[in-house]
Amino acid sequence: APTVANDQPADQPTASVPTASVPTASAPAPVASPQSAPTGSDGTRATRNNNPGNIEAGSFAKGMPGYVGSDGRFAQFDTPANGRSAQLALLANYVNKGVDTPLKIASKWAPASEKGNNPVSYAAALAAKLDIKPTDQITLSMLPTLASAQSKVEGFGAAKRAAGGRTGYAVGGADDTDLDTAF
Repeated sequence: APTVANDQPADQPTASVPTASVPTASAPAPVASPQSAPTGSDGTRATRNNNPGNIEAGSFAKGMPGYVGSDGRFAQFDTPANGRSAQLALLANYVNKGVDTPLKIASKWAPASEKGNNPVSYAAALAAKLDIKPTDQITLSMLPTLASAQSKVEGFGAAKRAAGGRTGYAVGGADDTDLDTAF
């Protein structure tokens, strides 16, 4: 779970970001409704909160469309699609600020200083989905795939929470469901 996921947007414009698929915090692009992402009281925290990236409920999340509150720590969104838009916007901010490799992102999003986090394994799961090394640079065009991999690690949707840690640390993630088709 992110410790600093309430970062403010990058000061530099994101004109090179394809706004149809990667929104910015100030102007999120519409996102298609998910096909059948589970919500409600069942499932993982990410699923219950419609927050596929488990973004903390800080100033960033509060400024995103669809923010409806907090579960005490993590943001809650009205729909999985709005949670996904916030996740993409935050990842774009990270990349624009130079937090642009799977390892850098995992280390910031889920720092080792928090109990249960393993940024090296988290980064390996992200890199595997992107077909790159954990230290390779991520481009803005890779963010939708990165977000899907991250959602799997965070336990969103059909992913099942493993005892004692995040779901997606296993090779290929928690299950065979491809979250690319959920949004």
